[in-house]
Amino acid sequence: QARSISIKKTVFYTIGFDVPVGSPAERDLQYLASASGGRYFATQNQQQLARAFQKTIRVYLPKAVASASNDFKEGVN
Repeated sequence: QARSISIKKTVFYTIGFDVPVGSPAERDLQYLASASGGRYFATQNQQQLARAFQKTIRVYLPKAVASASNDFKEGVN
């Protein structure tokens, strides 16, 4: 009986800051992003760099749960 193995894949988003177009470095960054299912961003200045980070970085903000602290206090008591 064959078993199914699930492998989690790491996705890479790469940013080339002031990397020459068509250079080996740019091709490497593009390949890494593409092969992993990510995306490559070419940036030439501070604004483009900031925008690339905004597109790729997500900040996790947990939802406030009021009852969690109450449940904990009751458990301690």
